[in-house]
Amino acid sequence: MVRKEKNITSLLCISLDGDFLPPGIILPRNTIPSDVDKTGIRDGKDAILFGSDSSYINSKIFATYFSEVIIPEIIKRRINLDIGNSPALILMDNCSAHLSDSVQELALQFNVRIVTFPPHTSHLFQPLDLLIFSLMKKRHKQNNLYSDYSQCIQRISSILSAIQRSCNQDNIRLSFLRAGFFQDFSLSPPMVKMDPQIILNKIEGQMSMIEILKEHNEKNPVKRRKSRYVYFNMAHFSFYEAGICPFCYSTINSDDEEYNPNIECEEE
Repeated sequence: MVRKEKNITSLLCISLDGDFLPPGIILPRNTIPSDVDKTGIRDGKDAILFGSDSSYINSKIFATYFSEVIIPEIIKRRINLDIGNSPALILMDNCSAHLSDSVQELALQFNVRIVTFPPHTSHLFQPLDLLIFSLMKKRHKQNNLYSDYSQCIQRISSILSAIQRSCNQDNIRLSFLRAGFFQDFSLSPPMVKMDPQIILNKIEGQMSMIEILKEHNEKNPVKRRKSRYVYFNMAHFSFYEAGICPFCYSTINSDDEEYNPNIECEEE
């Protein structure tokens, strides 16, 4: 019997100036491998290693990462920039693990403002989703694993290598720019600015795609599974870009390439 390989979750945090914080690595086990230091990985500096039965993030893990990595970084930057207790802004998706009471209490205590994205829009507005994650996955697949270490250690090493190779300053800044955010270096210290036109273009693309597909599906009815909403994934979007309806596979006409939306689905 072949045992299915368990997931390892990475927790990334990047900043608009092009830096990235030590990533969190969540392992599908309760204990951290004792031989992890043999690879040169420094737990607590190169990465923060967590153990979890499911290998997925939970409120406790994120609260620990928030208090031990993010908050100290914010304090250090305030000191370096001599800006007192100026508010810090954090953008993230609205996963329930990110919004526990302990995280919100810490945010209030250290004057951190948390902004979350609407459901099912992180692929449009979250900087990590707009470039870094795709680069990271590509480079992780390209890495060669060495048989001298356990499979778990090999995968940790490969993931960290992929993160470090993907998170250079240019890639990080481009990720934020694709989400509409950039730094104004004419100010001292440089301040965060937003280009609203980038956001508006994405929203207009969303509405255009919704209307085109609704009109198409009215003309070409197709039975769908019972569900209140059908959520587009990247495979659906690939069909759309090719001019094919992802539901009935017939041809549609559209030059729009912007968005990957939710579409209300009729009951069978």
